[in-house]
Amino acid sequence: MEEHTVLLKFFTDVGYHLSVILFSNGLIISLFSRKSAEIIPKSSGIETEGSPYPPLLYADGHLGVPEDILYKSYISTCKTFRSIPSDSLSQMSVDGIIRLLAQTAIILLATPAHDTALNCRKLLLLSNKSAHTYEDELRFTACLLGNKPASKSSLLWHHRRWILRRLHKPPQEDPDNRTDSLINYPLPISMIETEFSLVSCAAEVYPRNYHAWLHRFLCSECLVSMAVQKIPGSNIALVKELDSSRRWVELHVSDYTSMSYFAKLLSKVHGIHKTGNLAVSISSIFQETLSSPPEYLMHYSNHPAILHALSLVVSYPTHQSLWLYLRLIDGLYDTTIENYGFIRKILLDLKPTTNEASSDIGKELRKQLRTEDELQMVMREVQRFIAWKHFSVSFLLW
Repeated sequence: MEEHTVLLKFFTDVGYHLSVILFSNGLIISLFSRKSAEIIPKSSGIETEGSPYPPLLYADGHLGVPEDILYKSYISTCKTFRSIPSDSLSQMSVDGIIRLLAQTAIILLATPAHDTALNCRKLLLLSNKSAHTYEDELRFTACLLGNKPASKSSLLWHHRRWILRRLHKPPQEDPDNRTDSLINYPLPISMIETEFSLVSCAAEVYPRNYHAWLHRFLCSECLVSMAVQKIPGSNIALVKELDSSRRWVELHVSDYTSMSYFAKLLSKVHGIHKTGNLAVSISSIFQETLSSPPEYLMHYSNHPAILHALSLVVSYPTHQSLWLYLRLIDGLYDTTIENYGFIRKILLDLKPTTNEASSDIGKELRKQLRTEDELQMVMREVQRFIAWKHFSVSFLLW
């Protein structure tokens, strides 16, 4: 079998065959059992010997596609894919539909933002001619979003939201509504939580993933609207999401995209809570922060979100993302610049740390410290203070 046809056969047999299971070399593979689809760099040296679909790597539901095989398959598939007339879908046979799904799978694995391939899959789903369902398409996109190129594709995330809206239409859907929103769509809470988990995986694969966090916010908007309507379980799920997002921010102090998401979600919850239409309060999310704040931050105990942001800034002062996070959180409350007096105090306590001053400090330290390692350690601390001063002054001027 030629290399460029192996991937097409895999997607046709394993991914999109109408039978529920496939027996291959004594291995029972369930339909859509793939948990992820990864592109293996040519230089990785990973052996694919023993795989039921060599030279592809397939084990425990995970598919690995060597990079050179993928792009050979992509070139070959695109030639065939282009020759399919758009008006021929209605006359296409079952085998033809299976092959077309396999072809678009290869194209999207190589180029996740291929709008034509995504639209083709939408048309196939709308035609109701294929055994491929909306649930199957959700599983397929989840597979793709596990790899780095796909996880940052805005079109792929939009495609996934389109599936969610088709799968769970509201009782009275406006056919002219073109907004990319999930509010008022009756998504099961378990499905929303699945979307949250998928975003977390995508954000680990590709840090500061704007499109993934936007998807998460649109899903959280749906959850907030459900909580306002007092749908059972929605309050618990919303608190869980707020708590999970808070912990993510604490563990990813350079990820400003997640901080922006968290601040927007807090703002939405805080605004609705003030109207009395939402039982969830912000204070309940920051119990750990409120339990033992440093003495100089006690003034902010009535503003738990600000206390949380400040405690992170104090712990990691050289991360500009945290200072920007503090700006976002500051917008939740009616605060004034005088409330940040402790920052001014620290600034006043710092000695001049301009580039010239730090150079002078380095010369003096070199005379006193015995090793280069000791000098580098102290200079890193000096640079830390420089960064602290720069970011804190920028914040106060803002």
